[in-house]
Amino acid sequence: MVKIEYKKSRLRFSLIVGLILLSLGLISVLIMFVLGNPEFISWSMVGIGQILGGLMMLAIYFYERKKQYLSISEDGQLIKYTIFPRTINLSKVRAIKERFKGEYNLQTEANQLSIDTQMITPQALALLNNELKKWALL
Repeated sequence: MVKIEYKKSRLRFSLIVGLILLSLGLISVLIMFVLGNPEFISWSMVGIGQILGGLMMLAIYFYERKKQYLSISEDGQLIKYTIFPRTINLSKVRAIKERFKGEYNLQTEANQLSIDTQMITPQALALLNNELKKWALL
């Protein structure tokens, strides 16, 4: 199985934003508990929202770090890992289009799958191109 990896900067961005939101939310909620003033209840809700946003960004970071962007199995199944993973069989691809900024659009009779090449490392892009050439798509 071939894994196409995200750029490190994308993963780092998710981690940093998650940690910043989580820490700002915790500080905000702690300040509201220390002040104890009922007028500041809405600000504690903002803090809880920041905590939830930070936890979601950290969950995205860990998911993307574990699964990466794409995987291609030996039998030609290409899986794009999103919240709901999408699968396409490379043997059934009837057209591949390069859109602007290097985005690949794989089309079959039933569906299509977009691959954003800006999100992957140059080594992973070369690996992806080799796999697509192996299936006679490029």
